[in-house]
Amino acid sequence: MDNLIKIFGTLNKPYHYFMVGLFLVGWKYFFGSEENLYFWGGISIVISLASLIEKIFYFINKKIIEYNVKKQEKEKIAKLKQYYITEYNNMNEKEKLVINHCLLNRTLTYTSPLFSNEKEVAYIYSLVGKRFGQNVTYGGDFMMDQYCYEVLSRYLNDKGINND
Repeated sequence: MDNLIKIFGTLNKPYHYFMVGLFLVGWKYFFGSEENLYFWGGISIVISLASLIEKIFYFINKKIIEYNVKKQEKEKIAKLKQYYITEYNNMNEKEKLVINHCLLNRTLTYTSPLFSNEKEVAYIYSLVGKRFGQNVTYGGDFMMDQYCYEVLSRYLNDKGINND
């Protein structure tokens, strides 16, 4: 019995417990020893199965968490896409001119004329406030967001307005 306790103290992996359990049950079955080898073999097999079930549970739980994160990212991207399209459709003409300049020229930047008026700068700041891009300098230099550019470009192509 003391030898059995020493053996259990050295085991550190589930398959070790399983193999020792099978060995003990087989020893009792084939050689008919006097000790309670069925009991200790059964305990060893149950410990290995419980450890295996725990690993399976953690693996499945990890996959569920990864799936939920990916699903939330997809929903976030879909909402952002819908936001860009809705805001583009609700824009005034001056703001659309800036966005259409970027889309038609296939560039992410818009530079206003040298002596542009304050209203044009205000339209660029309005686009920045709507998260369409960034204002690079105070003179009306606008840099469109890459994802916004891709979404609106696809949207206008699907709508029938070619960027060619």
